[in-house]
Amino acid sequence: MAHLLHRPRADRVGPAGGFVRLLAHTDPVALVGILLSISLSITLDLTNAATGVESLLAGLMGTTISLLVDSLARAERRFHLRTLLEGPSWLVHAVPEVVTGTREAVERHPGTRVAEEARRRFERFRAETEHLRAGRIIRPGHDYQDLLGATRDCVRRLDAVTNVMPRASGELSWWRGDIGRHYWAANVEALARGVRITRVFLHAGLTDELTEL
Repeated sequence: MAHLLHRPRADRVGPAGGFVRLLAHTDPVALVGILLSISLSITLDLTNAATGVESLLAGLMGTTISLLVDSLARAERRFHLRTLLEGPSWLVHAVPEVVTGTREAVERHPGTRVAEEARRRFERFRAETEHLRAGRIIRPGHDYQDLLGATRDCVRRLDAVTNVMPRASGELSWWRGDIGRHYWAANVEALARGVRITRVFLHAGLTDELTEL
């Protein structure tokens, strides 16, 4: 039975929370520039190195330049994201929703199991995507759809590793089961199509049962 953890939603963000989000989404260089501009304005005013109006203008000019730098950095990031989202339509539509949903889960429930689970699921998704990038499909031990499908679709060469270790039901119980017989038949059909099959058996000892296979 699945257990559902529910927490009250916290959609409202106060002034302090809004300021924190503003700082989190502002380029660090721009933040430093704004702080330096404010410091320069105050210093010029306190040391009488400039009039009050000149100090204010100097601070505003520095802040404007810093905000312009932040705007350019944001534009660069948006351009980079648009480049990354070039691809199939289903991918372009799904990625923003996945990112937004994950971010909101973490922001609405900080420091909770919800936030930790969001991070864990996102990391698992990233790791599985890396496997796909390398051309690997990893399935649970009971899922054989790709094992059979790839064998039936193979046209030239098949390299395989089979782990045959002693077990209570017998070393070759998998091969003698329903899925093993179907897989063996798919291998025989592939050989008939001219597919070259190289299979490495990993075993603890060469028994008569394994030799017969």
